[in-house]
Amino acid sequence: MASTPIVSWFGRLTQLVQRPIWLRDRPDLHTLGANPALVPPFVQESALARRYLDLLSPLAWDRFPERNLAWQPPPIPYAALAAACLIKLDQQLVSMGRLRQYLVDHPALIWLCGFPVQPAAGYRYGFDPDASLPTARHLTRMLRELPADTLQFLLTSSVALLQAELMPCSVRLGACVSVDTKHIIAWVKENNPKAYVSNRYDKPSSLPATPTVSWAASAAITGVRRVPTNRPRRRHLPITRVPPRRSPSASFIGATRPGSSPPKHPIGASSCWPS
Repeated sequence: MASTPIVSWFGRLTQLVQRPIWLRDRPDLHTLGANPALVPPFVQESALARRYLDLLSPLAWDRFPERNLAWQPPPIPYAALAAACLIKLDQQLVSMGRLRQYLVDHPALIWLCGFPVQPAAGYRYGFDPDASLPTARHLTRMLRELPADTLQFLLTSSVALLQAELMPCSVRLGACVSVDTKHIIAWVKENNPKAYVSNRYDKPSSLPATPTVSWAASAAITGVRRVPTNRPRRRHLPITRVPPRRSPSASFIGATRPGSSPPKHPIGASSCWPS
C-alpha cells in the first residue's frame, strides 16, 4: 500500500526534527565568532576549524550580499565559496580539485564555510562530506561567475578591519607605499665575469651604448637626437660552441650558435653573454 502524501510529508518532517541542531540552523561566520556556544562539538574539537573561525569571523559575513537561496534543493551560497577560496589561498592549494579533497578530509570546514550538507547516519557529525560538496568543475564555474560585488564587499570589510587595528597607533592606512624592484643585468662585457675590463668596478664610468637600441628609442629615452654616421659597425667575433665544464671550479658562460642549446649554468639557469 502506497503511502499518502500526508504520511510521506510527516515522515520527512520527523527526519528533519531528528537532525542535530547544527544541521538545522547554521549561523554565518561572523555570528559564530561572536557566539562560540553556537559552534557544534565536532567543530570545536578540530584545531584547524577553530583557527579558520578566528581568522575569518572578523569579516562582516552577516551583511554579505548573498544570492537568493530559497530554492529546493538549496544552491551553494556565495559566502561558502568565498570562505573556501580564502582557505585555498591560505593552504596554497593549486586547484579546485585539491581544495575539494582538502575539505572532504576536514569535514568541520564544510560545515564552517556553510555548504549545504547531506545528512547521513553513518557519520559521527551527521552528514556525508563527499556528497555535501559539488564537483571541482562546478566550484570553478561558480568562481568564474562570482559577482564582483561580493569580492568588493570582502575587500572593503578587510580594509575596515585594518583601519580599526591601526587607529590606536595613529597610523594612517595608505600613507606609505612600498615597492619591490628587481635589477636587470645588461648584456655588456662589464657584467661578464670572464671578460677582462680594466675599470669594471669604477662606478663613475658609463657603459657603452647598446647597438641594438634604435636611434628613435635612444632619443625618446635620453632626449638627445643622434645623427647617423657612415662609420662601420664593430665586427663581432664568430660565435662558437662552449665546451662542457670539466671541473666544478671551472665555469664558463658564453654565446652559442643559433639552434643549439645554451650551456648550463652551475645554478641551473641557461645564460648567454655577448662577445
